[in-house]
Amino acid sequence: MGSLFESKSESVQDPTAVEAFNLAKPYYQQGLAGLGGLATQVSQNPAYAGQRVAGLNPFQTQSADALGGFAGATSGLGMNMVNTGLGNLNAGSNVGANAQEIFSRSGIDPTQMILSQANQYANNPYLDGVIDAANRDTVRGLTEQQLPSLMRGMTGTGNTNSTAGMKEGQILTRGAQDRMADTANTIRSQFFGQGLNMAQNQYNQNLQNMLQANAGLQTAGGFGADLINAGQSVAGTNFGQGQAAGGLYQGQNQATLDANKSYFDESIQNPLSVYSALVGSAAQTKTQGSAGVSTQPSLASQLGSLALGGASAWKTFR
Repeated sequence: MGSLFESKSESVQDPTAVEAFNLAKPYYQQGLAGLGGLATQVSQNPAYAGQRVAGLNPFQTQSADALGGFAGATSGLGMNMVNTGLGNLNAGSNVGANAQEIFSRSGIDPTQMILSQANQYANNPYLDGVIDAANRDTVRGLTEQQLPSLMRGMTGTGNTNSTAGMKEGQILTRGAQDRMADTANTIRSQFFGQGLNMAQNQYNQNLQNMLQANAGLQTAGGFGADLINAGQSVAGTNFGQGQAAGGLYQGQNQATLDANKSYFDESIQNPLSVYSALVGSAAQTKTQGSAGVSTQPSLASQLGSLALGGASAWKTFR
C-alpha cells in the first residue's frame, strides 16, 4: 500500500494542499494498516464462534419429558371415552321408538287380558289342593257321620232298602256337595279377585317400567353426548400437552438452526464489509494525494472518517 502515499507534488498546483497531505500521510498509513490487520483477523475469525443459543435447563427438560410421557400414556383415553359415549348415544337413539310403543300400548283396553290372567290364576292346578283341604271336614262329616248314622237307623228298623232312606242319603250327599261347591267357589272367587288386582297392577307396573327404562335410555343418550364432548376435550388437551412438550424441543432446535444460519451469513458478510471499507479508504487516499483542487472531502475529514471506521469495525469484529 505504500504506493498510495508516494508524493504526487509534481501534478499538484496547490503547494498548501501537498504540504497538508504529506503531514497527514502517516495517519493515513496507520489507519490503513489498522484496517489491514482487522481484515486479517476477520479472515481468520469471520464471525462470533461462541455459544449463541442458551441450552434448556434441567427443570425445563424434566418438565417437558414428564408432560410428554403423560400425554403419551393417556393418548387413548379420549378415544375410549368417545367409544363409550357412542355406545350410550346409540342406546339413547331408541327413545323415540320406545315412546311411540308405550303410547300405543297405553291406548289399548287391557280388560280382556286382565280377566284372562285372573281366570288362569283362579283355576290354576295348585288351587285344587287348597279346595280339597277346605272341603275335608265336609267329606268326613258325610262319609263318617251322616251316612253311617242313617244306615244304622235303617238297619235297626229293618228298612235297609227303603226308598225313604235312600232319598235321605241322597239329600245328605247333595248337601255336602253343595257346601263343597260353595267353598270352592268362595276360594276361587277370592283368588280371581286377587288375580284381577295382580294383573292390573302388573299391567300398570309394566307401563311404568317401560317409561322408566325409556327415561333411562334418554339419560344414557345425554350421558353419551356429554362423554363424547368430554372425550374430544381430553383428546385436545392431550394433543396440546404433546405439542407443548415437543414444541419446547422443536423451538430449541430451531433456535440452534437459526444461530448456525446467522453464523454462516456473518462469516461471509463480515469479511466483505471490512474489505469494502479498506478498498474504499485506499481509493479516497489515492485521490487526495493526486488531485489539485479536489472535490473529495478534506484531508482532516478523511482522517477522522478512517479512524472512526476502523475503531467501529474493530469493536464489531474483535
